[in-house]
Amino acid sequence: MLACLACEKIIQRAGAVLFVFAYSLFLEFLQNYSPDRYGSMEDVAANAPGCLAGVLLYLTIAGLHGLKRRFALHDPEKSKD
Repeated sequence: MLACLACEKIIQRAGAVLFVFAYSLFLEFLQNYSPDRYGSMEDVAANAPGCLAGVLLYLTIAGLHGLKRRFALHDPEKSKD
């Protein structure tokens, strides 16, 4: 979600999400070289819904903020002056 906040364009946000997913995949790969750990695709698959949930949460909050701002701009009480 924080990666989406740093980007303004949709293509940049998609790139940020792909970067987070690739980072997760890379960390799982590196775990194969740690003596007490092992990487698995199941962990990557478990991280993917978390990434998707973050994106959906961002889109929900951004949409609600956009609606709030839109209604604030067209407030009938403020336009009476």
